[in-house]
This record gives sequence, structure tokens and C-alpha cells, in this order.
Amino acid sequence: MPIETIGIVGSLAPVFLDRKATTKKNIKTIGRAADKGAHLVALGETLLPAYPLWLTRADAARFESGIQKDLHALYLAQSVSIPDGHLSPICRTADQRKIAVVPGIAERTADRGNYTHCCSCVFIDADGQIASVHHKLMPTYEERLRWGIGGSRGTPAPCYGESAGSGP
Repeated sequence: MPIETIGIVGSLAPVFLDRKATTKKNIKTIGRAADKGAHLVALGETLLPAYPLWLTRADAARFESGIQKDLHALYLAQSVSIPDGHLSPICRTADQRKIAVVPGIAERTADRGNYTHCCSCVFIDADGQIASVHHKLMPTYEERLRWGIGGSRGTPAPCYGESAGSGP
């Protein structure tokens, strides 16, 4: 089996809590990886729209905090809704560039009333199709203040080199 090029992007920073601007930045990164011959590019945990880093720095567990309510509302508004097409630009890029993409997202989950975030890992194949969505099963420490507990609703991710419908 020939060795294939995989791009791993570990140091890309989001445009903090700006889903559209971060999506554009991701698309440029995906394009650069494809230009270098990558067949798969992986992006960081909750890069879209950002990791909720304020939780450890802003007294996130305090009830009736105006700052916490405002940050939660902004995070919710900027989080990714797959049914609303927020990943469509990345899917189109994957299809156009024939590169698989694994973005990490803070997902606003429709099956939980669109008020719960899940830390999700999405597998978008080189045809631009969402083949798998996996929720982090158990958020850690302060993450539990913003992210719901994951479940098994996600489809299993294929092994790299296999299509989503093929088996071993």
C-alpha cells in the first residue's frame, strides 16, 4: 500500500467565537494541505467556533452572572449546527479539493433542543459528505459547564482508506 500524505493541523487558532471567519480560515488551511498533497487534514478540538477557555478564568459556575450568560449566549449563537448547513463550506471544499477533513466543532445539537453543546468530531470524506459525527462522551472538569454528555448517536468513523459504506 502506498504511503499517503496526511495533514495534521494542531496549532491553528480560531477567530475567537466567530464561526464564519474561522470557517474561512479553515478553508484556506485545507486548501494549503491539499496543495501539498495531503489526502486528509485534521483540525483541533472545537476549533469551530473556539474552545471555551473562559470557563477556568471567569468564575463560570457562578449563578446569575451577566458575563456568564452573555458568553453562553454568544457561544451558543456561534456554535455549529450541522442541520443548518454550517459545515457546508468545508464540505464543498473537501469535495472540490478531494481531501478528507476532520474538524473539531462545538455542536449545537438539534436533538437536545439546540441549547446543548457537544464537543464533536466530524469526518467529512473527500467527496464532501459527512460520514460520521462523534460526540465526546464525557467532558472534563469545567467543560461540563458548557458541553453536554455525549452519546452513541454518531455513526462509526470509517478506517482511513475505506469508504464509509465498506467494511474491513
